[in-house]
Amino acid sequence: MDPYPFPIQNKYTFTSREILEIIISVLAISLALTIATGVVNDPNAGLIEVITQRILQPPEQFTYNFMLFLFAVSPAFILHEMGHKFTAIKYGCYAEFRAWVFGLAFMFIIGVFAGFIFAAPGAVYIASGYLSKKERGHIASAGAVINIILAIIMLIGFFLLTSLTSIGIIEGANEGFGIQAGQLFSTGFWLHVLIFSAYINAFLAAFNMVPMHPLDGGKVMSYNMGIWLGIVLISISILFLIGGGGAVSFIVMMMLMGFLFRSILGGQRYAGV
Repeated sequence: MDPYPFPIQNKYTFTSREILEIIISVLAISLALTIATGVVNDPNAGLIEVITQRILQPPEQFTYNFMLFLFAVSPAFILHEMGHKFTAIKYGCYAEFRAWVFGLAFMFIIGVFAGFIFAAPGAVYIASGYLSKKERGHIASAGAVINIILAIIMLIGFFLLTSLTSIGIIEGANEGFGIQAGQLFSTGFWLHVLIFSAYINAFLAAFNMVPMHPLDGGKVMSYNMGIWLGIVLISISILFLIGGGGAVSFIVMMMLMGFLFRSILGGQRYAGV
């Protein structure tokens, strides 16, 4: 969420370019995740074999995983960015999503070679006049707040669905993190979607509170420490609840790095404020 040289207008609309770049970003994230999580059958395979197996997945596995990530990640990503966009417009800014070509390319490279992705497909850029600290804090926190709401909704949906089926709560949760081919649009598929969506929304909310540019944490922290802490604690609690201990460890490490940048450099840019 950075300044961008748009004309100052206050319209709750989307340009054709913005819609196209949102669609491209969503499809790119889903494809990158599908490739990154491709099952490598031989644990002793060399790098070339690993890359080949990730890219050339069986069609049923590729389709299942791509659709899973498309349904689970798209709402988290789109609504996070729209939270920034519409809150900025509320305060008289012009706000528009822009894809980041380098970020999209880097995401695929990391996914293919490392088996995970660092998603930085783009961001909402805003043009504005003067914004108070409160207004900047509201704009910065809007995305994470929406992610927390979505995470809670998806988690409730997961528990409701498991209660209505023969799949137990614990079994369903474990199955939810087992990314493998199954029956598309089956109950198990929707359990996958719900639990992974809860996970990714909680992760996005927590990760964006890292107080380091270009993330939103520094802006929110400077505006209201209580709001910042509330977002962090709620999102981390959700991650713990669904077994995302590894994600919590990663976020804590990033938080420490953010505070280090904030204390040593002291620059507003690095603090994200």
